[in-house]
Amino acid sequence: MRPVRRAAGVGLMVALALTLAPARGAAAIEVLSQRFWVSDGVYALELEVRLQAPRDAVWAVLTDYDRLGELNPAVIESRVERAVAGDPEVLTVIRGCVLFFCSSVARIERMQESPPARIVAVTDPARSDLRQGRSDWRLSDEAGLTRLELSVTLEPDFWVPPLLGRRALRRSLVGGTLELLEAVEQRAGQPDRGR
Repeated sequence: MRPVRRAAGVGLMVALALTLAPARGAAAIEVLSQRFWVSDGVYALELEVRLQAPRDAVWAVLTDYDRLGELNPAVIESRVERAVAGDPEVLTVIRGCVLFFCSSVARIERMQESPPARIVAVTDPARSDLRQGRSDWRLSDEAGLTRLELSVTLEPDFWVPPLLGRRALRRSLVGGTLELLEAVEQRAGQPDRGR
């Protein structure tokens, strides 16, 4: 059974994105490359950025799954559900709105971690509002800074309006992910990091 009742519409497209409109901070990540495309109903994003924070600190922020909502106000729920073979399973519920239509999308992902260099998140379609989803976060140290390479693919388990839905998802995935990474950079650059 799905954790959130499925619905169709543009609101889901906005809610579906991995990240949505957290408040912009003073951080200014450096975008090295970005690419977005759609193929056979699967949405994909490749992004490479440089963060002004050490890799270990960025890793600590990214893997603090219970506090994702502090980085992204669209995340209304985030928690570790259980561990499978040592890998945490994380539930996130994201809420988004377009005009007056709002909706939520839930997903459960198995987080395969290789500290502090890689996180591969694989969506469980039986317990999510996606047919499939995968994100691959690769972190490398660059003289005290962090180079982050991100690859995301997802396929919604609901109807997507052909033109408006694609635009909303692109805006959410690209813009929202960059804003999330700015929040990660800002938190990772703080001495205490709120841990």
